[in-house]
Amino acid sequence: MDCKKRRSRRFTEWAFTALGRVLHFLKNHKWKDMNEEACEQLQTLWDELEMSRLDLSWLEPHVKSALNMKQYLEKATKVKQLKQDLLILEREINAMKENLAETEQAFEMTRANLIKEQLGFGFQEKDLNTEIGYGKPELYI
Repeated sequence: MDCKKRRSRRFTEWAFTALGRVLHFLKNHKWKDMNEEACEQLQTLWDELEMSRLDLSWLEPHVKSALNMKQYLEKATKVKQLKQDLLILEREINAMKENLAETEQAFEMTRANLIKEQLGFGFQEKDLNTEIGYGKPELYI
């Protein structure tokens, strides 16, 4: 305000009007409203306000954040897509784990049946490429 003492009343009114426009814009817009057109509008208001040479250090982070909303939305969209991809992959892993568990169970049952057949009934494997021959009879079940 000290630097405004050397300015005309009209200039001071203009500076505070510019400040009011930026504050009004920030108050009446939501983050989701910050499309390209809104960013351009805010940038114009901010450029105009910066010419006033007011100390805007307290307001600048808010304006810059709002102006960077397009980049934020792009990153947010990418993060959302990655989260969806992660959920899909997690479902696939769970389905594969269930399939693996079922396959392991079938494997164990088949192994048990094999052992039962081999040991339980006296089964002996035979080379099917040898001749049958004659002599001592062999029983194969």
